[in-house]
Amino acid sequence: MIKKSGFGLLALLAYGNFEAYILGYGTFLLFVTIITAIICSDILIFNLVTANALRRVDIRRTLGKSYGRKGESISVVLKFTNATRRSIYFHYFDTLSTVFRPDQNSSGEVSLGPGETVERRYGVSSVSIGKYQVGPIIVYSEDSLRLCISSYILAKDNEIKIAPAFSDIMSSRSELLSNFVFSQGSHISKTIGQGYDFHGIRQYVDSDDFRYVAWSRFGIQTGDDLYIKEMEEERDINVIFVLDYSNAVNYGNDESRLFDQIVASVISASHAILRNRDGVGYLIVSSTHDYFIEPKRSVNVIQKFEKTVSDIIPDGSFTFQMAMERIRENVTKSAFIILLTPLSFTENFSFRREDFRISGKRPVVMLISKENYAKGLDSFQERLLRNAFIMENRKLKAISSFLNSAGIKSRVVTNRNLLPRILSEYRYGKMVN
Repeated sequence: MIKKSGFGLLALLAYGNFEAYILGYGTFLLFVTIITAIICSDILIFNLVTANALRRVDIRRTLGKSYGRKGESISVVLKFTNATRRSIYFHYFDTLSTVFRPDQNSSGEVSLGPGETVERRYGVSSVSIGKYQVGPIIVYSEDSLRLCISSYILAKDNEIKIAPAFSDIMSSRSELLSNFVFSQGSHISKTIGQGYDFHGIRQYVDSDDFRYVAWSRFGIQTGDDLYIKEMEEERDINVIFVLDYSNAVNYGNDESRLFDQIVASVISASHAILRNRDGVGYLIVSSTHDYFIEPKRSVNVIQKFEKTVSDIIPDGSFTFQMAMERIRENVTKSAFIILLTPLSFTENFSFRREDFRISGKRPVVMLISKENYAKGLDSFQERLLRNAFIMENRKLKAISSFLNSAGIKSRVVTNRNLLPRILSEYRYGKMVN
C-alpha cells in the first residue's frame, strides 16, 4: 500500500520528467528518470515481497488466565514465527481496551530471520470489573523510504473476566465497620415463640401449650390460677440486593467507576450479613440484564455474584417499575430488599404506589449521588460539573422525600458512605423483622 506521500512524490517526479522533456533539459531528465526508477523499484519490491512476507508471519497470543481481579496483572505471551525464507522487520502493538493498563512489551519492534521465532512477554491489569475484549494484534512494516506501509491484523480476540479487587472489598470491611456490625452480638431479631430465651410470663389461656406452664407461679393469686412462660426465638431474614446495572452506573473515569464502588460495597456488606447468620441474594436489573441469585447462608452465593458481575458490563436502562416486576417474578419468599440505583434522568421519574406493594417484602430504596466524582479536572470544569451534581442531588433528595411520604423508606447516599448506610438499614431491618 502506497502512502499519500508516496503518491505525491511519484506525481512530482512525473511532472519533472514531463517538464524536462518539453524544455529539452537532457541532464535533468536523466537524473529524474534515475530517481523515479529507484523509487518505483523500492515500491514494487516492498509490495510484492515484504508485504507478502509480513502476512506469512504466524502470530499467537496466550493469556496466563481468562479470569482475574481488578488491579491484578495477567500475563500475556506473544509468539512471532517467520515462515518465510527471508528476514523481515516490523512493528507490533496490542489493541487493548481502555480499561486495561499494559506494562512494557505490549508494543515494539521485531526482527525475524528465516524460520526464526521470537516471544514478547508483558502483563495487563484492569481498572474496572466486567468482561472485556483484549483486542487484536496489529503488525505493520514500512519501506526504507517511508513511502509504503503494509499492516496485518490478527483477528483473534481474547476475553478476560474481571472480578472486584480484594483490596476494594477488604478496605471497605475496615475494623471500624466490623466493630459497628458485630459489637452488639450476632442475632438481634427475636419474636415471641418456642425459643430458648426466657421473655416473661402471662396468664394461661386454653390455646396455650400445657408444657410451658410456669408451675412455680401456680395459684399465686387465687389459688388455682395458671401462668404460661413466654420464650424468645431467633428469626433469620434474607437480604436481597437489587442492583441497577444500567448505563447509569457506568459513570466515572478509567480509574474509578460507580458500579465498581457499588459492587465492592455490596460484597463487603454481604460478608457481614453472612457472618450474622442471615441469607443474602442478588438481583441484577436493567433492560439488558436480568440475573437472580437466590439468597443463601453460604459464601458460595457471594462467589457466584462475583462471577456474574465479572461476566457482564452495565448496559441498558432502568426504572422502578422494571425492578419491582423482577422482584415479584423472582423473590417468592419473605425478604428484606435493598434497592441501589443512581436513578439518572430524574426528570423521567415516574411513580406508582402499587409498584412497591409486595407482600412479605420491605424495599428500601438507596439513591446514589455522584457528587464525589467532580475531581481531577481544571478549576472551571470542576466547578461546572460540581454545580451539575448539586442540582442532580437536589432532585434525588426531592424524590427520596416523596418516596418517604408515600410510605417507602428511601435515602440519598454517596459512594463513600454507601457501605455504612447499607449496614445501618440491615440492622434496622433486623430489629423490625
